[in-house]
Amino acid sequence: MPSLSGALEARLRALGATVPAGAGTFTERLSSVAFPGPDPTFIFEEWADYAENALFDALRAQPQRAAELVTYPELVWDVRPFTPFTPGTPDHDEWTGTIEAGPLTALCGIAAPTVVFLGYSSGWPNHYFVIAEDPHPEDPTVYTTDHEVYFDEVESPGALSELLATLLTPEEFEASVREALAED
Repeated sequence: MPSLSGALEARLRALGATVPAGAGTFTERLSSVAFPGPDPTFIFEEWADYAENALFDALRAQPQRAAELVTYPELVWDVRPFTPFTPGTPDHDEWTGTIEAGPLTALCGIAAPTVVFLGYSSGWPNHYFVIAEDPHPEDPTVYTTDHEVYFDEVESPGALSELLATLLTPEEFEASVREALAED
């Protein structure tokens, strides 16, 4: 089984992850990526596009509180398999008749894909995931769906490397705050 690409592992490490070496299934490898803390949360690079004037005022007054003040848009890293399209699994039993694989299958070309959630967001879309059967496990395609259209609408914003590039390291976040305040 091919491993995650070196560039992908490097970006995960830059974001603070421990990426253990080793074999295993794609899902096992992705699940083995660990971040410090119980709910690792990352701010997306375009956070300033969504910020209100009150947030900029608060950041100017207390820039040292930026990590506490900027909370949107964010991704909470929470890797876990989700198998609603795999007969005989608890997820399949729970979700049959509620969600269908059609929209996802149309994008990924796999009739009964195994979803591996990467994390969730408080914005649109809520859920980010990859497919365990992705033909490019070294840098799989990311898919998204939202709780309001759960798997009825699925989009693909790009590869996992592209998603990770939009998540800010602490240093990148600090630089983006300085830049946003200079532009505001």
